[in-house]
Amino acid sequence: MAFFAEAPHRFPFEHLIPISALKRTNLDQLESLIMKLLPESDLIYPEDQITDRPERFLAAEIVRGKTDPRLAMNCLMP
Repeated sequence: MAFFAEAPHRFPFEHLIPISALKRTNLDQLESLIMKLLPESDLIYPEDQITDRPERFLAAEIVRGKTDPRLAMNCLMP
């Protein structure tokens, strides 16, 4: 925690939120701040589009993940 005490003096941060994804500490506070600071804009892609990859690529990723469990962690879809 020494970093968090010293950081405001060394860096020009507007916000400093200590988080832990493992313990899920302050994730809701981080999400709220991100949503507050992100500019609102029109959608760039259709609302139902989930990726820019073709279906063939997604199918290959699924097959690869199912045939080799060691690769399942890198698979885009379960």
